[in-house]
Amino acid sequence: MTIKQHLATCGIRLDPIHRPEVLRLLREERDRIRNDRDHPDEPNAGCEFMLLYCFQLFCLGYVEDCLPIWRAKETNFDSACYLDFDLTLGAGIPATIEYLETIVQDKDTDAPTFKDAHNLLYQIRTRAGTGDLTNHESREEFQVFWERYFAGWEDESTSTGQGEEP
Repeated sequence: MTIKQHLATCGIRLDPIHRPEVLRLLREERDRIRNDRDHPDEPNAGCEFMLLYCFQLFCLGYVEDCLPIWRAKETNFDSACYLDFDLTLGAGIPATIEYLETIVQDKDTDAPTFKDAHNLLYQIRTRAGTGDLTNHESREEFQVFWERYFAGWEDESTSTGQGEEP
């Protein structure tokens, strides 16, 4: 499935009914990138699929999606640079911190989940402490920016389908 096909099926703003599918697609794309394989339908897409899936999950605002988004961001150097940190904060900063603290404090949390939750919590606290999170645009402006970006994919007539930043 290409990005244009995915957008035609699910739209930019995801209906919650598609959330499990997008989480699955995000995991698959992360594995594909980690194994240094191109996407079969759009070989030049790079991290675009992960960006789209992360944005769609951000818009839904489920706090538990912060970890799959964080894992996508941490896939490799390119994804770390490409995926905006704010995508991990779809449920808001306080709710995300509370959720991550619960995971870190739970003695039954498995090691990989603990590590991811601890690292993301550390990043949020560090960025908040330096003021990096206080100067961000509103959630609505953030969403509008990325909607305009992905609208370029929907409107693009070339075979690469890559959108342009507004």
